[in-house]
Amino acid sequence: MNGKNVVGVLLGTGWYSGRVGGGFNHYGSEESVLVQLYITYDDGKSEVINSDDSWKVNTGPIIYSDFLMGELHYANREIPGWNNVDFDG
Repeated sequence: MNGKNVVGVLLGTGWYSGRVGGGFNHYGSEESVLVQLYITYDDGKSEVINSDDSWKVNTGPIIYSDFLMGELHYANREIPGWNNVDFDG
């Protein structure tokens, strides 16, 4: 797509650190994401963009999201526009 683009990620506990197999944090206790974005341009050139320390991180409205315990969502913690290109958090 021409113009500015943005990548936004919502990360939850799920299988990794949710209540699975008899307790919490079965596989680990700190959720994280590693992004590798592969771009191929119309002229055939390509580029890889990796997530690094320049990516912005914040706690959003989803406090936990678990397969067995459900999801806790605080609507008052919503961050309007967090996934828009012009957002400056």
